Amino acid sequence: MASQSAAKLVEGHFGTAWRKTFLSLPGLTPFVAPTDFFRPFLNGSALFNHTWQLVGRSDHIRETHEFIKSQQQNVAILVGRGGIGKSKILHALAESFDAEHKGMSLWFMAEGVSLTQDGADQLPYEPCVVVVDDAHRRGDLPTLLALSRQRRHATKLILSCRPQGIGYLKSQLTEGGVDVREVVDLPNVRELSRSEVTVLGRQALGAEFEHLAERLAEATWDCPLVTVVGGQLLAQKAILPDLLERDEEFRDTVLARFRDVLVGEVGDRVDPELCKSLLNLISAIQPIRLDNDKALDFEADFLGIDRPRLLLSLGVLEEVGVLLRRGNTLRIVPDVLADHILHQVSVTPQGQRTGYADTVFHQFASLCPTEVLRNLSELDWRLRQSDTQAPDLLNDVWRSIEQEFQSASSSVRCRILRILEDIAVHQPEKTLELVEYAIRSPAITAEDPEWSKVYQFSHSDVLRELPMLLRRISYTIDFIPRCFGLLWELGRDDARELNPNPDHGTRVLADLASYDICKPFVVSHFMLDALEKLFEDPGSHEHLHSPLDILDPMLAKTGHSTRSEGHSFLFRPFSLKDEDVKSIRQRALSLVVNCLYSNDLRVSLRALQSLESALREPIGVFDMKISDEDREQWRPEQLEILTYIGDLARCSTEPVVLLRVKEVLCWHRSYSASEVVRGRADAIVSSMPESFELRLTQELMNPFHSRDLLPDEREGDDGYKRQQERIEQIQRTLVAELINRAGDVSVAYRILTD
Repeated sequence: MASQSAAKLVEGHFGTAWRKTFLSLPGLTPFVAPTDFFRPFLNGSALFNHTWQLVGRSDHIRETHEFIKSQQQNVAILVGRGGIGKSKILHALAESFDAEHKGMSLWFMAEGVSLTQDGADQLPYEPCVVVVDDAHRRGDLPTLLALSRQRRHATKLILSCRPQGIGYLKSQLTEGGVDVREVVDLPNVRELSRSEVTVLGRQALGAEFEHLAERLAEATWDCPLVTVVGGQLLAQKAILPDLLERDEEFRDTVLARFRDVLVGEVGDRVDPELCKSLLNLISAIQPIRLDNDKALDFEADFLGIDRPRLLLSLGVLEEVGVLLRRGNTLRIVPDVLADHILHQVSVTPQGQRTGYADTVFHQFASLCPTEVLRNLSELDWRLRQSDTQAPDLLNDVWRSIEQEFQSASSSVRCRILRILEDIAVHQPEKTLELVEYAIRSPAITAEDPEWSKVYQFSHSDVLRELPMLLRRISYTIDFIPRCFGLLWELGRDDARELNPNPDHGTRVLADLASYDICKPFVVSHFMLDALEKLFEDPGSHEHLHSPLDILDPMLAKTGHSTRSEGHSFLFRPFSLKDEDVKSIRQRALSLVVNCLYSNDLRVSLRALQSLESALREPIGVFDMKISDEDREQWRPEQLEILTYIGDLARCSTEPVVLLRVKEVLCWHRSYSASEVVRGRADAIVSSMPESFELRLTQELMNPFHSRDLLPDEREGDDGYKRQQERIEQIQRTLVAELINRAGDVSVAYRILTD
């Protein structure tokens, strides 16, 4: 049988698990059922569990169910900081899912399992919802989005993330070609009310200690996880009630005691000091990969133990629920505990750096630089959000990176810059400073002779790594002005063509200026601010590439979102609405019109090219249909552009400019769908005097009359011959008039050659 038919047959009779077993599909799947995903959190005796009754989140559950039932929206985003209750909401959703959505199934993405094109085969052949917890930590969302679109049945995605990851997550959605109209932002998971926290606290405290519920709520109102864990510790008399009077100290004590209780549970199997050191290390470099022997050896050496003891300790911590396995990786749960551990080991109670972050980075930067930098960057972000005077946690780390970069050869610099691509979103300012240094200071260190036999790296290779890095930094829109200047500097005289080279500085700027699915229009306004300053520089048009190359995408009426997926490309067409982009286009057209009257003929002609692009009818791409309504909405702008062109035709005395005006209007005066546009274009052309200079310029630039004097098909085989005769007659007439004006053949010849 065909594989799809076989899969449906087996699944229909025995379920998804039988399909995988019977057809020998891979056992390690990126998709897991809710019962498997939440099983580690359903032990009611554990301090961290999801057995508590949900409090104060009914709006989130209701709106999530509404999203799943909607016909237009396919992606939902749930945002909340660590410990606020995102996972509990997802657990409650899983419990109520079957009753609300008949004929659909719910699946969770497993961390640590790579998602490939084959991953779609591991989902059931029915409409389903896929939940991605901590989506900001995944790099395969575009792949998941592509797989969801390839399926015949509806596939909706629910993505949860922390506030610091929302920018990166939105950029992933953009890369994945998601239309902004498909995305719904669920209510941010904010703090519960004091009364709701009190209800939650009573559950954790039990009947004997419920009199402490209001004091517990007062101390832990902004973190439900601390409320629940703290209530249990109070009930177990592991924490004194007096600490409830000191909020910050109570919360720190709860999390510290939480860690100590977990460590104590394994004290007879893992040395407590080793357990603490191991948790400290995991919080900084997680997720731990169990299939990387070299990394495991480094971790064991860092802790002063051998690898068997490390694996045994990891196994014990996983068994008691301190570590959660996802695929081949292990991570501390809950996340807020990992945050607390990394915070405590990295920063003293007085707010000073301990140096632990620097030590871990130096030890593991060669093995897992992205993971270490991401974890430390997230901690740095949290510190700065909570305290404007917080220490610069990554100060020494960045100094180390900068020193290595400064002393590195060009090839090593390229490697460092590639590593930073995944960090640029979280650390835009520091990354930008390194980019600026890379541009100004070429490497002076010689290349490894062995590597040089294969390829000789140079400063040009380093410069070509920078545009894509600057693109990532620009996802933080406050940095667009600085990135704009650097990208223009990198791209303005780069002789490579734009379209085939996505790492071209000018191409990146054009991409940033272009419209795209899920890209907010505020980005276009930021780009226009930078463009307006660039156009004020009279020398900005004296390069291989024009600033108008960056501006032209803002004058598009339709477009498509494109990205690569393995060996194939995915295209998603979209159409713009005049009312949405009117202010952007007006600012862009104003810049173009100012260029029309430049003293530099090249600039005037280039501006006409931009107006020609803006004047075009909306074009349907990839079978996208353009309705009459879509066309009519652009008529006022088209007439406005024709007014600009008509004014130029009346004012200009340059034959080349006037000839170009005729070429721009040639199609519209004959074929435009609007009678008004046809009439206006024809009126402009008809009003242009057929001067001798214009006719002579036209003959010199288009001697074969390829556009305006085609063979007459009605003349049959004699059509081409008659065409040539007409062309020769035009040329003889012009030559005679030129000689007559010059008064001498030799003078006429000099005029032509000049």
